[in-house]
Amino acid sequence: MGSLGAFAQTARYARLQGTVKDFPGGQVICFSGQQSDSLSVNADGTFDWRLAVEEPQEVFISFMGNRSSFFLYAEPGMNAELDISFRKGMDFAGHEADIAEVDYRGDNADCFRFMREYQEWPIGPSYRADFFARLNILGGSRSPSAGETDDPATN
Repeated sequence: MGSLGAFAQTARYARLQGTVKDFPGGQVICFSGQQSDSLSVNADGTFDWRLAVEEPQEVFISFMGNRSSFFLYAEPGMNAELDISFRKGMDFAGHEADIAEVDYRGDNADCFRFMREYQEWPIGPSYRADFFARLNILGGSRSPSAGETDDPATN
């Protein structure tokens, strides 16, 4: 196996790098699973974050200076480049807020876009609890319902 394949199997970090345009200051906090970490942003708005991830998971990044945030999907060995900016908009409760706009390139970009669209669906917060358990798009499987077979051609 090549060295890149070995890195992907042994890495326990997800690497995110990029820039924050007009960084609002304050703490940037990453929540993943039951853990939280403070992330640093340089004076020029650049960052290079290594997030400890033991298994694929949803990660929540929160900018405390302007109370904006976003979710992303992280897994060990991934690399992504993010350009983050902010715009005025409405939060989920209908209040004016700073909304994080993220130009995401790299590993799991398709998952990021799906999660971003999902945040805008008109559903309650309780549905978020098992978000990835409900995703069949990412290669999951389901048991056939009564009257169905495993053969998609007959359903």
